[in-house]
Amino acid sequence: MSKNIEKIVKELSELSVLDVVNLVDELKKDWKISDSSLSSSSAPSAAPSAAPVAEKISFDVSLESAGENKMGVIKEVKTLLNLGLKEAKDLVDAAPKVIKEGASKAEAEEMKTKLEAAGAKVVLK
Repeated sequence: MSKNIEKIVKELSELSVLDVVNLVDELKKDWKISDSSLSSSSAPSAAPSAAPVAEKISFDVSLESAGENKMGVIKEVKTLLNLGLKEAKDLVDAAPKVIKEGASKAEAEEMKTKLEAAGAKVVLK
């Protein structure tokens, strides 16, 4: 790296974020660059931006307890998971337990809503 570039880098490193933003604005004016002509992949942003938060796409539905309406929860588990009555009862009796792994967000929320309406306590993980 040339000494001129090193000097510029050192000077830029000493600037405040506000000064950097003002510098970028001035350079855009002088060089006649518009924001629309800049693509996000070809030009670095003036100020550090927050990294996008990756939205979770897969959920585990955990039955924490059956609540007071155990029979209603057993029937709902039976219907939602297409199980026999004994399998559904065993699953509800084993609470707290993950009853569905890798469910989509919509499916997990639907299961949670239906199970909570039946009286269960449910957590999405």
